[in-house]
Formats: sequence, structure tokens, C-alpha cells
Amino acid sequence: MLDIGFDKLFKSNIEYAKKIYTFSSIGSIINSFSQIIIIFIGGIAIVNGNLTVGKFTVISSYFNIFIGSIKYFLELSKSYQDVIASIVRLEEIENIPKIKSGNITIKSIERIEFKNVDFSYGDQKIISNLSLIIKKPGVYNVIGENGSGKSTFLNLLAGIIEPDKGDILINSINISELDKASFWENNIAFQQQNTIVLGNSLEEFIKLGLDKDEISRLQQYKENLNCIKNCKTESRNEKSISGGERQKINLARVFSKNNSTLILDEPTTFLDLKAKKYLENEINKIAKKKIVIVVSHNDTILFNEKENVIRI
Repeated sequence: MLDIGFDKLFKSNIEYAKKIYTFSSIGSIINSFSQIIIIFIGGIAIVNGNLTVGKFTVISSYFNIFIGSIKYFLELSKSYQDVIASIVRLEEIENIPKIKSGNITIKSIERIEFKNVDFSYGDQKIISNLSLIIKKPGVYNVIGENGSGKSTFLNLLAGIIEPDKGDILINSINISELDKASFWENNIAFQQQNTIVLGNSLEEFIKLGLDKDEISRLQQYKENLNCIKNCKTESRNEKSISGGERQKINLARVFSKNNSTLILDEPTTFLDLKAKKYLENEINKIAKKKIVIVVSHNDTILFNEKENVIRI
């Protein structure tokens, strides 16, 4: 599906570039040839005494204005294409389905249930008749190959997308009835790969959205995970951190939150052996009080909860 989208985008860009360069080239050619012709004809007229240098200068100036107007209309197609592309993009944004949100709030996720859930992108079925129960506390390993539907499963669990068929229940409440903003903020802590670092400094990002108690726990996790060398983040920014440091920062933020459910997407990526060992111990410790969902793309069971394996 991504390949089809990429090919379509690539072909559209090629066609766009062809049109732009064609019209730009035509304008340049017309301008060059017109200059040659007017200089040639004007030069002959001046030599023969039929035209003065002053009149030639005036004619040449007006002719350049005329040619400039022609070039403007030829290059107008580029501006037109840019505007059309912007309008299409804005229409696509306007037509993005709004996430349906209810008005029920919950303090903690105690149980998640998928009941015969189906989901498709177009004609391609991603999730088929999925039924499962996730209970607090415990570690749940979500295993699947690249493109198997793990991200779709997480989006369904978070209520970002709705199933084509079946029900998703949170504490026996249909997820469509929950207040999504409250649900995401107060119940789910999500560690993603390739997180964009916001703020002027790394320290600002690390503390972003955390309360005083969470910041206090964060400092301890930063030290235990050895997030940044000597933990000096005040003068560091996004460009100065490695993939392993970024992953440790994300994990420290997630672990420090009060949310009842943690979702970890490939948490061991870029981690050194010491950090992986600490991660395993900490997840098993947290899982005694919370739901921890660990996503992996291979069949290696990351944590010792072999009975809690969800294969997508």
C-alpha cells in the first residue's frame, strides 16, 4: 500500500517538474532569441543610418518589457500549480475524518477487550476477527512482522481509528463513548520511535507535560538509564543526541508518568546491553501495578510473560 502511494507521488512530481522546466525553458529561449534578433536588426539599422542609438535604446527597453510580460504568463503556470497543490492539500486535511469522542472519563484502565474486531485499508484487510482481553496488571507482548498491522492495532486500542466491525471495550465501556482527550492524557503513556524533540533545549522537552512528582521520578530514571552523558541536558538539543540517547529519554519520560497503561514500541532499539537489562527489570517491576504493552517485529519474546503474547 505504501509502495503504491510512493509510486503515485513520484510520478506526480516527475510530471510537475517536466511542466515547470518546459515552460521555464520556453521563456528563456524566447527571451534569448528576441534579444539576438533585436540587436541584429537594430544594429543593421543603425549602421545604415535608418535608426539612431537613442531610438534603438527606447525600442529595446519597450521590447524587453513586452518579453518580460510574456515570460510572466509562461511562468504563471508554476504559480498556478503551486496554488492548486496547496488547495488540494488543504482539502485533504479538511476531509480527514474527525476522531469521534464521547463524554465518559475514566481514572484508570483496568481491562481492554477486543471483540471480533475487523479493520481494512481500502480492499486490504489488516485486522481480521481479532478477539483478546488485556487485564491490569501484566506485560503483553505484541508480536508481528513489518506491515502486519501492529500500528493499526495500537491505533485501534487508542481510539484513533474505529473498527469496521466488532467492539473495543475499555473497562466494559465502548471506546467510542470515552472522552478521547482525557483518555489519552490520563491513561496512556506511549513511547514511540523517532519522536520529535520539541522546545529550545533537551531539558525543556524532557520535562514537557510532566507534573512535579513525575519530574522527580524522571530524574531518577535519567540516571538509571544513563540517558545523556553526565545527564547534562540543559545545553543539549535534538541534533546533538544519538539514537540510543533519544530512546532512553523517551523511556524515562514514559516510565515517570502516572498513566495506568504503558505502550512501548520496539523499546530495545539502539539500547546498549546494560540499558536493555535495566529496561527488562523495570518493565517487569512496573507491570506488577500497570498494564505494559510491548511491541516487537520479531518472534523474540522480550519479557517473561509467555502466556501474554498477542500475534498480529
